[in-house]
Amino acid sequence: MDNLKFGVVLSGLVGLIACFLPLGVGVTSFWSMRIHAPADAWMTLFAYAVGFVVPALALLKPPIVRWQALVSALAFAFVLIKLRSVIGVFITDGNIGAKLMVVAPILGLVFSILCVLKPAMATAPN
Repeated sequence: MDNLKFGVVLSGLVGLIACFLPLGVGVTSFWSMRIHAPADAWMTLFAYAVGFVVPALALLKPPIVRWQALVSALAFAFVLIKLRSVIGVFITDGNIGAKLMVVAPILGLVFSILCVLKPAMATAPN
């Protein structure tokens, strides 16, 4: 079960990269929208960063613990809440950046929840 942390980290990284990829016609990227809605852009970018950095700590010092998985799950849920009004448009009419901005937090949330439900078994030293 400890390998689920790679899915959480990868989801955060993909979401973070997707913020800088093209969203669709007329909008170059989510990052370029910070001029019109800076708070939304920064909060979403920060949530993806939290979804990437916190479980990455588990890569440096395994295993992933519940608080790391829970913080990641909250970060990905926050992204989905922030994007709830445009999820349909991003999936149907969006380019690669828009699609990844929706898929990454969904997968990240699923992996994080699985990490919370099935924590790694700590083995006692012999």
